[in-house]
Amino acid sequence: MQDLMIDLETLGTGVDAPVISIGAAFFDIEKKLIGDTFYMVCDVADQMDSKVRHADSSTIKWWMSQGNAAKQVFKDGHKPTKEVLETFRAWIMAHAGSRAQSTKKCNPWGNGSSFDITLMETLFKDYGVQCPWLYYNVMDLRTFRRFVANGAKVEKLEGTNHNALDDAVNQINFIFKHSG
Repeated sequence: MQDLMIDLETLGTGVDAPVISIGAAFFDIEKKLIGDTFYMVCDVADQMDSKVRHADSSTIKWWMSQGNAAKQVFKDGHKPTKEVLETFRAWIMAHAGSRAQSTKKCNPWGNGSSFDITLMETLFKDYGVQCPWLYYNVMDLRTFRRFVANGAKVEKLEGTNHNALDDAVNQINFIFKHSG
């Protein structure tokens, strides 16, 4: 499988937002199969202490209004951000079948051309971890929604809203539903 849906939960909406959690799943559009999944929670404090990542007060306020299930991410065991990124990179490289610095076999998808993937790429850069995909392989769910799914919204079919892995899986199921 070479397509990879990535979803992030963050403390902001800019490219310098602290990343709370990373959820990802490989998938095969042709066979409509979801493969291996990834979920880890990052140490937000180490990102903010670096003075490179900045939380957004309106996003923090938004998080405070979410249900307990979504806010569980703040209680889950977090790991140092660099460790999460190195683990995520190694997981992608192992599953995409490449030993090179980056893999041509990975098509990362994000929900928006300038959010999830851009945040991941800047986070990799901030922590000195090689990005495991090539820029020209990046896919965009919002463009898919507009041009393939006639503007339909992604429905929450299962799991917890604003859980990065549950959201990634729901986004994949949306693609399956609306692809030939």
